[in-house]
Parts: sequence; C-alpha cells; structure tokens
Amino acid sequence: MKAQVRGLLDDGVGAGEVFSRMTGQGVDDKKIASLIASYATPVRCECHAKWTYGAIAIIFIEMLAGFLALFGMAEMLGATGMLIVGVIVVLVSLLFAWGFYRHSLGMYNVFIVLSLMQMPSALKGFSEEPVSVGVVFMINVIFLTLIWYARSKLFPDVMAFGPKKIAGKYVFVN
Repeated sequence: MKAQVRGLLDDGVGAGEVFSRMTGQGVDDKKIASLIASYATPVRCECHAKWTYGAIAIIFIEMLAGFLALFGMAEMLGATGMLIVGVIVVLVSLLFAWGFYRHSLGMYNVFIVLSLMQMPSALKGFSEEPVSVGVVFMINVIFLTLIWYARSKLFPDVMAFGPKKIAGKYVFVN
C-alpha cells in the first residue's frame, strides 16, 4: 500500500486523486490519508531543500550547545559520565539529522514534541538571570518555529500530528 501511494505521488498524480483511487480497497481511510500526508514528494523536497538543510544545521547547533553545557557539568559528571552523555548527545543529534535529511515526518514530530516538553524547564532560573535565560528561551522558540515551518512546507497535508480533515473529509494540497 505504501509503495503504491508513493509511486502514484511520484508519478505526479494529485494527492486527492490518489486518495480516491486507494479508498475502498479494504484499508482504513485514515491510514491512506496518513500515508499520503506523511510523504514528502521529491518536488517538494527539492523546492524546500533550504529548510531541510536549515533544520539539519539547527540540530548541529543544538549538539554544539549540548557539548558546551556538558563541559559546564564536567566536575559533577566525571570523565566517564561526560563520555557517556557526550555519546548520547551525538547519537541523538545524528538520529534527528538523519531523519530530517530523509524527510521523515516522524522525526519532525518527535523534535517538535520534545522541544515543547522542555520549554518550561528552559525558563528555570529566569528570576535569577532573566537576560541569559530569556535569550536561550527565545533561541529555542526560534529553532522550534523554524523546524515547524520546514515541516509545514514538506508536509502541507498534516495538521498538528495527523492528516488534515475538514468537515469530516480529508483535504490534500496538490
């Protein structure tokens, strides 16, 4: 099913037409709509490549910031702890970069959810150091906004975390 949907979309068939063709074949409409919405066509990927590379750059900037924070905690962690945390930071960062490069909707969604979850903790210490915490928080908001924008350009048929559905019908951008 997934290969059929991707093949039709790659051949230039509109998303709405693909949905019409695939419905009624024993697969749930939501599953078909999700397959269509989660596929970034090569044309979209090429048109919005700058946003993909921007997302990858953001991941490497955050990896660098993680390393800088790691050196700040060197005394507390010790050499072994720094090595373990450093490897984890690199692996997670490379996983996100790989997902963004492969245009994986799931990776964009995971990044957005994790970023939203850590926003409250990013404001800790605001009363003691409002300027530095405020700057870091605004950088996080900018990064989150850019990732969300890149996702919306590559996957225009996705609302928050599922396919667009208006008035009970799935809606696709052609």
